[in-house]
Amino acid sequence: MKCLYIPIEFTVRELDGYCLLASRALSRGVSVVIAPRYVLYDYLGSLPTGIFLLKSIRPAEIREIAMVKAFGHQVAYLDQESLLQYDYHYLTGQKFDDTTIRACDYVFALNAKHHDLLMKHVPSEIRSRISLTGNPRFDFCQQHARAYYHEDAEPYILFTTSFGNVNPHNGKGSQEFLRMITGLTKGQANLDNEIERVALNQLMLSRYRDLLVDLARQAAGRRIVVRPHLSENIQYWRDVVAPFPNVTVAPGDSIYKWLAGADVHIHFNSTTSVEAVMMGVPSVSLNIPPEYERFRLDACFDLSTVFDDQQQLLDAVLQRVLAVSPLSEGLLPEIASHDSSAAMMDAFIFQDGDHRFLPRQMLHTALVRLYRQWKHKLLTWNFSSSYHHRKIGRLNEAMLRERFHYLAMVQQMPAHRLSTFARHCLIVSPL
Repeated sequence: MKCLYIPIEFTVRELDGYCLLASRALSRGVSVVIAPRYVLYDYLGSLPTGIFLLKSIRPAEIREIAMVKAFGHQVAYLDQESLLQYDYHYLTGQKFDDTTIRACDYVFALNAKHHDLLMKHVPSEIRSRISLTGNPRFDFCQQHARAYYHEDAEPYILFTTSFGNVNPHNGKGSQEFLRMITGLTKGQANLDNEIERVALNQLMLSRYRDLLVDLARQAAGRRIVVRPHLSENIQYWRDVVAPFPNVTVAPGDSIYKWLAGADVHIHFNSTTSVEAVMMGVPSVSLNIPPEYERFRLDACFDLSTVFDDQQQLLDAVLQRVLAVSPLSEGLLPEIASHDSSAAMMDAFIFQDGDHRFLPRQMLHTALVRLYRQWKHKLLTWNFSSSYHHRKIGRLNEAMLRERFHYLAMVQQMPAHRLSTFARHCLIVSPL
């Protein structure tokens, strides 16, 4: 039995792409387990050995990576969050360090720049493990998202926000974020970097709140959909738009669902701009203040129409004179020119997993207890149980069946069996 384990943190962001990967795995005789990360780790001692595909290998997560390896599993790393972030010092401080990346058996690069950066800087013994694959998430976005999510409705203005570090979902503010990030960030320089990022987002949150209010007033005859980031306090935005009947604050569904019905997308420094352009939706943004230029994600701005003046942005949106950036012709192939799922499956070397319970139950109990103690110390606004249940609780069998039914119609997907175990743990196996 060949097994691929996919721990999920954000269902609405990750599930579509992972279903595409799972369909490719099925065609190669591999069983796939898709489950919440914190649940999957509780069953490590009972799982057949396989490959764990992790989206996060932060320095502070070395314990759980070591726990996965201790039970004979291989570890693969596919970053979901560092798209277009090519500051290696940022990556090593926030996303991984030499210890965690050495623990990986496979490292997947999103595009040529990302690949070259990793090949240049990671320890030499890791370089043979790096593969340029892309990300199934963007394959789904470009190839399937509009067809899967499209609804026949009047196009609207999509206004996305990503200010979770200053508007966290529990309303505790930026100080709670900084307390959390202190435990996950390596080095004082990187912590100072995050403090400065908080200052930028506090400034831009205020500007975008004013922008949204002015937009709602000036576009009274048009529908506006506000889609906050999953980490944000959604009530904050509901209070802002309460006086405006033409504005809806969307729940945390897949961003593709909302992009599919939009005719323009307003954002700030967000990788959603890349996904918008992939789906043919023009993106606009206010410019980043010069003193915070180093936080600029270049491609996100290159793919957007950028304004220094708020009223100029509003005029362009209201007059419907915007178009997808011509730079997309050069930049998008770097991001979405791969058959990512096939490339990842080509890189994997599976061994048949042991069906029996592993004969190390005492070790398993000790390791899980250690993990839970470590996890308890990290329980902050971003890692709390309620936060994860809010994102993961909607992962269910019906949701998975719906996506696989669509993929079976549009591509030659093999016959499969879908079953469940534990809490929200879904298994898809070839017949």
